[in-house]
Amino acid sequence: MRARYPLGLPLSAAAVGPPVKLAPRYVLYFVLSFVATGLQSMIPQAYFEARSFGSGWLGGCLLSGALAAIILVRVLHWLGRTMSQRQVHRATALGWLIMGTTLLMELTPVPAAVFVGLYAICRSVGYGLLDIIDRSLVSSGRHDPHQHAVKAALAQIAGIVVAPVWFAYAGRSFVEGVVLAVICVGSWGFSRALGPVPHSPGERGPSAREPGGSALFLLYVIAVATLASLFAAGAVLIVRALYRPPEPVTHAGWLLAAMNVSAAMAAYLMGYLTRDMSVYAGAGFFLCTLWLWLGDERYGLLLAIGVGAGLCYGAFEVGARREATRRQRDGGDSRPLEVFNNAVNYATLAASLLLLGASWVARGSPVGTAQELRVILVALAGVAALSALAARVWQGGEP
Repeated sequence: MRARYPLGLPLSAAAVGPPVKLAPRYVLYFVLSFVATGLQSMIPQAYFEARSFGSGWLGGCLLSGALAAIILVRVLHWLGRTMSQRQVHRATALGWLIMGTTLLMELTPVPAAVFVGLYAICRSVGYGLLDIIDRSLVSSGRHDPHQHAVKAALAQIAGIVVAPVWFAYAGRSFVEGVVLAVICVGSWGFSRALGPVPHSPGERGPSAREPGGSALFLLYVIAVATLASLFAAGAVLIVRALYRPPEPVTHAGWLLAAMNVSAAMAAYLMGYLTRDMSVYAGAGFFLCTLWLWLGDERYGLLLAIGVGAGLCYGAFEVGARREATRRQRDGGDSRPLEVFNNAVNYATLAASLLLLGASWVARGSPVGTAQELRVILVALAGVAALSALAARVWQGGEP
């Protein structure tokens, strides 16, 4: 019999409530999200822009980091299905030390090839840390899955909101590198509260016998992550080519900020909801992108669409993490949690190829590329909505 969980946990009233108190361990999620956002959008761009390198170097750097992270997390799952508390503490201590050291070196004058290597190491270690930390907390059984999903999502979204402000105004110097290194090394103190990663029940769990439902869930996660990554990468291009404001970079920044703040609001509100919102989030993404494609080209309307998409993303973050947590804890299926935590890297690969394809089809025209991007965004949102609906029906839930 298929599990009766419609992409989430059936929650009792006692398990639902606002995420009022964030335990110190959630600082780990904030720091990792903060650093990952800087690595994804700020640090490499600043490095290559200051040295007048071509866009190929930036794209290669991002792709190398994404591939390194995917490989490292896969290897960790292969080698570390079971980890004692001492192994977890040693791994996290080494990870934080490597992250702090590589960040410090990245913000000093180094050759481009060295920078790319340091970038790949730092990014992969960051996602490896996230994987170990999340599996340790999920496997402990001490945390309510719903509240854990809400609090982790809030901490990670807060890191996404704060990082652009920090990296934009704090400067990119050796002093900033020292501050980031101290933050990383100091975060190991919060990792001391982590427990072991016990042996998972494997094939005895229900989700291990649901390959179809698991594949649909993973398709939903990767489609939404790619949608978000592609829109963030192409936001300036879309705003400049189709909406033509006087300051396209500033207006794109305001758009992304509005999306992030609304995502945080949605994640907080998810603490009050007992019903899973995955299908609604997928449908919301589709409607927002469809309106982006069909609606008139006014920036105010684009901002409103961005707020709606941000609300959907906040619901997605909580719902998808909760489902991945459920499959790890109750079914022994660690693959969904691995893919969810690593979704940004899969999305970076997919978004890079899609952005390159859109530019090639449009023959390099900015307006044409922006138009192609809108079509791709609608298609990705459609895949997300259909896969979320199909996964719910597969698992015996109501559409």
